[in-house]
Amino acid sequence: MNNILTQELGAIIKHWPAWFMLGNQDIKLRYRRSSLGPLWITISMAVTIYSMGFLYGHLFKINVEHYFPYLATGIIGWSLISTMITESNSIFIESESYIRNQETFLSLFMMRMILRNTIVFLHNIVVFIPLIFIFHLPIGFNMLLIIPGLLLIAINGFCWGSLLAIIGTRYRDFAQIVNSIVQVIFFLTPIMWMPSLLPAKYQWCVLYNPFEQFLNLIRLPMMNQMFGSLTLIIVFAVTLLGFALYAICMKKHKYNIVFWL
Repeated sequence: MNNILTQELGAIIKHWPAWFMLGNQDIKLRYRRSSLGPLWITISMAVTIYSMGFLYGHLFKINVEHYFPYLATGIIGWSLISTMITESNSIFIESESYIRNQETFLSLFMMRMILRNTIVFLHNIVVFIPLIFIFHLPIGFNMLLIIPGLLLIAINGFCWGSLLAIIGTRYRDFAQIVNSIVQVIFFLTPIMWMPSLLPAKYQWCVLYNPFEQFLNLIRLPMMNQMFGSLTLIIVFAVTLLGFALYAICMKKHKYNIVFWL
């Protein structure tokens, strides 16, 4: 492991108060003049899930008891994953004043982004609680798997997000391309629709969709289910690839970023 990578990863632990403060500050500043504060996050998510669940459940002619929890976990999980992707593009640009004026660790700004999105996720997950009682969903120890699931998403958000941040800093149009791709992926990933609606010959589109497998890290525990072996294989493969690319890219371009801002 090269010296740059050691310093960047070590700074996450050594300087955790810095990124923890910045992440919390982002949430506070976003709602500083709002009377309801972060509660607006939960209200907005609740309106989205409950209205779409009623509408699409009837459009797809799916049992609402099965569709509502599936849709809710999908939207909540996708909100976390997609926001991490889109915000990563501009995280260094957003932190330009810090990067330009002092020698700092880029990993701190990635952790800032991950923390604030995790806080938003925790607000959103409250929307799922009423569904547990409305549809009598099972409650068990499998739900605790959401903790390692979130950790894996955070690790990938850090590695792949750093890559997107470096490219987005160098090429400012890159963010628009990523945003467009994310919108397309939303419709290709079973979030609003269930895999059972696809013909058997197209099931591979779901099984080997990495975004679906990362979504399962949140969806399955929330529905008190275990991770499948295919989910773990794909997630770990993507994680290792992301870390390798992060290490190479950070070693090559860390000191160029300040000149690209």
